[in-house]
Amino acid sequence: MRLFIAVELPGEIRVKLEQLIGALRARLPRARWVRPEGIHLTLRFLGEVAQEDVEELARQLRRVVPGTQAPFDVAVGGLGVFPANAKPRVLWIGVGHPPSAGDDAVARLTALRTKVEEAVTAASLPRVAADSRLFKPHLTLARWGDERPNVRYREVLEELGAAAFGSFRVSAVALMQSVTAPEGARYLRLEEFPL
Repeated sequence: MRLFIAVELPGEIRVKLEQLIGALRARLPRARWVRPEGIHLTLRFLGEVAQEDVEELARQLRRVVPGTQAPFDVAVGGLGVFPANAKPRVLWIGVGHPPSAGDDAVARLTALRTKVEEAVTAASLPRVAADSRLFKPHLTLARWGDERPNVRYREVLEELGAAAFGSFRVSAVALMQSVTAPEGARYLRLEEFPL
């Protein structure tokens, strides 16, 4: 089973992202756009996990996620690319600190990701290596393959680099399965773990 651990988005944020993607399609024609229903805030990608290891992973997530912290709000906004050089491969929108909140949402998301990593490590999943990359909370909107994106992506970044698209409450983490289908990947929630 191809698995990942994520925070799911509320419907109103998905609608705003769908509108944004619709507005950008003609401006960035070489991009492969993510379907709005497939956008989520990934905390940990796992890849292939054997069926017999899924229950142990869920047990460890049940152990470490609840009570980690109180639910908190995060803002969605600001476009960027990975890598940030002349040949980007991913167009993303940031997830971070809402101006109205009194704490640092990125620090709270990072702490939540650390707990998720603790659960993954405790589950002793074969073939799942520790993820040592710097965590940058984001939602992937589009990808470019080997072809170079047209230079208009820079215009889009300048125009929408600081645009805000709302906020939502992080109150749970979900163990998700990615299922390949002819129309694109579908994502199934296997279990949810409230904070």
